[in-house]
Amino acid sequence: MFSLVTPPATEPIPLADLKAALRIDNTDEDAVINLMAITARTFIERRLDRAFLLQSWALTLDHVPLGPISLRPGIVNSITNVTATYGEGSPQSIGSEDWCLSRREPAQFSLDIPSQVGGETLSELVVTFTAGETSASDIPADLIRALYLLTAHYYEQREAFQEQRYVAVPLTVEALLNSYREIRL
Repeated sequence: MFSLVTPPATEPIPLADLKAALRIDNTDEDAVINLMAITARTFIERRLDRAFLLQSWALTLDHVPLGPISLRPGIVNSITNVTATYGEGSPQSIGSEDWCLSRREPAQFSLDIPSQVGGETLSELVVTFTAGETSASDIPADLIRALYLLTAHYYEQREAFQEQRYVAVPLTVEALLNSYREIRL
């Protein structure tokens, strides 16, 4: 299971730029606009399985994988930590000599550790890694446009959004995202 450990430190589009695009002059709606921008970024990242900006993720497994594992989301920069827990014991750090990261898309993680140590079976394997671009300028312009459009759409539909009702994604956003979707067979 993948879980977000640390979200990106900043958003791809500064609040001032979003407010200019939405033609908002005051600060009354800043919190709402920030929330909509984070929701739009998260939606697009999940839809494309791609992290926009640097963020830390963890993959937790209850077994030793038989082959390479695809790490997601998107561009994996580095593996920061790998730990294995056998039975009820404490997590043990796994050195980089026992695993390999292939940075092809999608990134592949391979591991060479035993499934049992001292009669205890592996109970938890945690791979912590960073994913995403180092700068917002590295994000493709079409994805930034989609982020602007989806944030604006969420802002315009904020009453339904706040009531947690379904808010459909505009076709323009879908069209922009479709060219980046990876088809897996």
